[in-house]
Parts: sequence; structure tokens; C-alpha cells
Amino acid sequence: MGEDTKQDEAFEPIRLLVDYALIGKNCSIFVYGATGSGKSYTMTGGEWKHFGIVQQTIIYARIRANAIPPLKNFKVSCTMIQLYKSQMTDLFRSEEDPILALNLVYYNNMITIQNAIQVQPEDFLEPGGDERLIKVVNRGLDNRMMRSTDINEASSRSHLLFSIVFEHTDPKSGRKIVGKMTFVDLAGSERVARIVLTEFLYEEAIFINESLKYLAYVIRRLVDGRAPELINYEYHPLTCLVRDTLGGTSKTLVLVNISPSIYDMEATMDTLRFAEKTGRVKTQSGLITVNEEQLNAWDTFKANEEFRARQFAISVDYQNTAAFESLIL
Repeated sequence: MGEDTKQDEAFEPIRLLVDYALIGKNCSIFVYGATGSGKSYTMTGGEWKHFGIVQQTIIYARIRANAIPPLKNFKVSCTMIQLYKSQMTDLFRSEEDPILALNLVYYNNMITIQNAIQVQPEDFLEPGGDERLIKVVNRGLDNRMMRSTDINEASSRSHLLFSIVFEHTDPKSGRKIVGKMTFVDLAGSERVARIVLTEFLYEEAIFINESLKYLAYVIRRLVDGRAPELINYEYHPLTCLVRDTLGGTSKTLVLVNISPSIYDMEATMDTLRFAEKTGRVKTQSGLITVNEEQLNAWDTFKANEEFRARQFAISVDYQNTAAFESLIL
């Protein structure tokens, strides 16, 4: 992908991961790169709310779940967590909600965040269900910690983790099928020497780089062929939060963002080295004994056309400006 890549083109490799999640797999999508390289724009559309891969996943998942035959007893639940200086914050929490400590529980190959608000739209499959969920997600994104630096006017100073869990029933066996997707918008990797430092920025950069170091540790162990149960994910909250979607039989996609500026050459090389390392991770081959006919019994071309039409209709409803005219079509 190049600098002229549109948002819907960036979403193309995500479609298969949505399908994996709908048949019971766990998946993770990371965006990684230096400050100002466009990570948040790719993941969530950035401050302009142009549809990123999170919003497009919501639209596509609703279309898939409504395929013929539709998925039985289909449910969706979402959480949105900010990790700022190693502290977890629930971005779905409103001012009226009580402030409760967030605790991580790992059980049955799934991370659960105790006391986190779970958005569970009962009308997700109904007309407009994806649009309503996207509005809730965008409100959560507005609560994220941002700060201006000399490199980026609106720099994400925290890691964002948005998780969406799909649940439905296999009509043949009656077994409950659960799949999870975790979207990780990583705070910008940066060399401290490049920033005009304030006390806040220096402290934030130290925490950001420390968390990325522990993520790199887990990835190195996976590259070395270590079984996930032998890797210490507990070193850092970031790796704890992605434990169920990174390694093992889960599928992981890393979108690497780099800047074309010669000023960012050093950061670009660091980013590409990280990408090369993650590309060598091998996951285990797990067999999934579910009814995959449901996900294949539909016309792919028509579904894609419906997806694009639905995506455009929602975006126009959000902001009726010329900016959206070239975004989707």
C-alpha cells in the first residue's frame, strides 16, 4: 500500500479476519509506526472520523451475520480500553458511571476485563444497527488521551484497544461459537531525542517505549517458536490485554505505517525492522469444527457491493461534506 491508499483499500485484508472471528477464532490487528505516520487514521479514522478499519469491520460483520442462512442467536459485545502510562481506562465509561478498578482475568483462552463497560447492542442485526454501534464507538474515541508534540499536532499518547466479540450457535451441534477481534492502535514509537521535551512528554515517551519493548519481547519469543503458555505475557498490561489474540491458533495482522519524509528516515528503519520481525511469527494450526457453510452460502460479489453501499450511506449521514465523496467511492 502507498501514500495514496484509501481507507476502503486498507480494509481489504481485514475481511478474512472478520470471517475467521465469525467461525470461532481469535484475531488481532495492530497498527504500528512512528508518531505522525497515520496509525490512528488507519485504525479509527482519526479526529476526522473518516471510517477506519474499526468502523468498517462493524459494517462488514453485520452484513456477514445477516447472510443466508443468517447466524443463529447472534450477539455482539464490545469494550474499549485506553492504556495510558500503564494505567487502564474504560473509554466507554460516562461521567455518570461509577469509577471501578479494571481487572484482567484469563480463562478458557479469553481475556475478560472485569468492571469494564460492555456495549452489547441487541438490535445490531436490525437496519441501522451498525450505524448506531459506530456512533457509540466514536464517542468512546473522543475520550482518548491526545497531546500536541513538535512532530504531530494531535499525537496519541496512549495505546487504544478495541475488542469486539461475536457469539452465535452452531445450528447442527447446538454448540456456542465465540470469536474475538482485538484492534490495537499503538501509541507512536519514537526516540526521546527527537522530541522537544516537556516533563509530560518525556514521561509519556518513557512509558510508551517501555510497553513497546515488552510487546517486542513477546513477539521475539513467538518467532523463536515458544508455545504461548511458556511466554510471560504478564510483564506488562499491554501484552496481558492481547494474550488471547496474539500467538497460539489466533490470527494476527500488523499494519505498519511509515512517513515518506527524509526527516523520519531513522524512525522508518526502526519500524521496518519491527515489521520484519513480526512477519516471522508462526502460529499453530488449529482445527475448527464448526459449520462453515453458513459463512460461505452467499454471493460474495453482492455482499461486497452491499458493504460498500452501506459504508457510504453511513459516512454521508455522519458528515455531509465533500471529503466523504472521495473517501468511499
